[in-house]
Amino acid sequence: MAYIRKSAWLIHYDGSSCNGCDIEVLACLMPLYDVERFGIINTGDPKHADVFLVTGGVNVQNLPVVRQIYEQMPEPKVVVAVGTCACTGGIFKDCYNMIGGMDHAVPVDVYVPGCAARPEAIIDGVVKGLGILEEKRAEYKKDRCPAKIGAAKGGNLMNQQIIEIKSADILKQVSRFKREHARLVQILCTRVEEGYELTYTFDKDYFMYHLRCLVPVYRSVMSITGQYWYAFVWENEIHDLFGLKIDFIERDVDYGGHFYHLAEKTPWHDLPGEKHADQAIKVQLRSGLGIDASAVAGAKPEGGKENG
Repeated sequence: MAYIRKSAWLIHYDGSSCNGCDIEVLACLMPLYDVERFGIINTGDPKHADVFLVTGGVNVQNLPVVRQIYEQMPEPKVVVAVGTCACTGGIFKDCYNMIGGMDHAVPVDVYVPGCAARPEAIIDGVVKGLGILEEKRAEYKKDRCPAKIGAAKGGNLMNQQIIEIKSADILKQVSRFKREHARLVQILCTRVEEGYELTYTFDKDYFMYHLRCLVPVYRSVMSITGQYWYAFVWENEIHDLFGLKIDFIERDVDYGGHFYHLAEKTPWHDLPGEKHADQAIKVQLRSGLGIDASAVAGAKPEGGKENG
């Protein structure tokens, strides 16, 4: 354990198990086995997790879920397959909807066989995974974070690049960064003599990319909420503060300085711009209540389309 430099956070997902392995995973968290003595903490947020511990095999229904959790975890990360089903598909591998072991969905670093896997074996597998995680961290810093190496020699902490683009090419460029799993950091708007200067900042592998474009006065720009849903926060402020028209935000939904209620119970997921705009319901800020009748679930927003 001397090679472990930080506590590893673990996220557990039950793919399609019989709950036998899940009970053993819970036993690892109890005082008898006390996996926290190795600095391991169970979390429910993949963005905070270093280890992806999966029980059960991969079927048609959970395949996209497993991949989505894996993609949301930051690099470097380790996947531990617990139980025979997670390793090979187990007794369910010949079922009509089964695809196989967990390695059919994501790369697996450690296999812990057993039906059900014993707590001692699970802990041993996770600890081995921590060793692999440290190796990945060293490799990650060496190969994928050259900016940090430069910083140690007196250079800048993070390299940056400004990319000048046309306003009509925003969606094309943003889609490229989305495919490369870059993180949208912020959107800045500056009023200049020629119109509006927009800067979209992305973070990828400790490198900052700034997409900069000029939008002439009385022209509009496309919303990027189809690629990054949370971009509507910046786009809404840019529209309200600068008056810049945002297509698919202003055309279908006029924020007008008010808050919006979404028909979805958990709206923070990727949706096409047209769909999230159709599902938005205007909420007027009125004294006392702050919500009008149009915010009632099932009400029709402006334009007559029903929420669904």
